[in-house]
Amino acid sequence: MNVQTHLQQTRRPKGEGSISYNADTKTYKVRLTYGNKKNGKPDRRTRTASSEKEAKMLLRVMKKERDSAVNIAASTMTVEEYFKKWHSVKRLEVVEGSHLRIGYSVKIIIK
Repeated sequence: MNVQTHLQQTRRPKGEGSISYNADTKTYKVRLTYGNKKNGKPDRRTRTASSEKEAKMLLRVMKKERDSAVNIAASTMTVEEYFKKWHSVKRLEVVEGSHLRIGYSVKIIIK
């Protein structure tokens, strides 16, 4: 098998993030692109883990965080818009009764 074919088979899809091992510090580095900053540069975040298992779990958590769209530019939103966005994201994480109570509380706070 030639080198180029091997590289094509092992390449991760874009947006999947990466995990690398640092032999000097004996830690794993987890990197994931969240999107783009206001200046157009990539918003690439890095976290460290002490084991490969922990690094894989951290990458899953980071992907979930990125995909939940909680990353909101606070300077462009009103408090009402922020709470509505946050409330819609929370719907995926809590049971229906809790979601309704949170929604009621948010309405009281906003008004």
